[in-house]
Amino acid sequence: MSELPRLKAIVDAYTGAHGSNDSWVSDQLGGDRRLLWSWWNRGLSEIPSAHLLNLLAKATRTPYRDVLDAALHDFNYLPESGLDALEPPARMNRKGKSLTRKQRAEDMGLPPDEEGPEFGA
Repeated sequence: MSELPRLKAIVDAYTGAHGSNDSWVSDQLGGDRRLLWSWWNRGLSEIPSAHLLNLLAKATRTPYRDVLDAALHDFNYLPESGLDALEPPARMNRKGKSLTRKQRAEDMGLPPDEEGPEFGA
C-alpha cells in the first residue's frame, strides 16, 4: 500500500483555498463521497488510472502533469526531483560512446540522408 502525500497535498491546497472538502472532490471524481478518505486512510495498491488522475486535475484546477508527477512520486516511480529530472538514456555504441547521427539513423532503419529533426542540428 502506498501513502499519497503529494496527491493529498494537491487536494488539500485546493480545498483549503476554495473552502471545499474531500467529499466534494470525491464527488467530482465520480466516486463515493468517501473515496478520498479511503485513499488517505487505507492507501492504494496501484496508481490510479489516467482517467481518474485527469478528473482529479480538473477538480482541483491543477495541471495534469503536476497530478501525474505527484502520483508517480507517491508510488516511487520517480526520483525526488520529479519528471523534469528524467532524461532519456543516451544510445551508446559497444565502446560506450554516444552514437553518431549516422549510427542513430542506421539503428532506426533510416538511410543517413533521411535524418529527421529528432536528430538535432
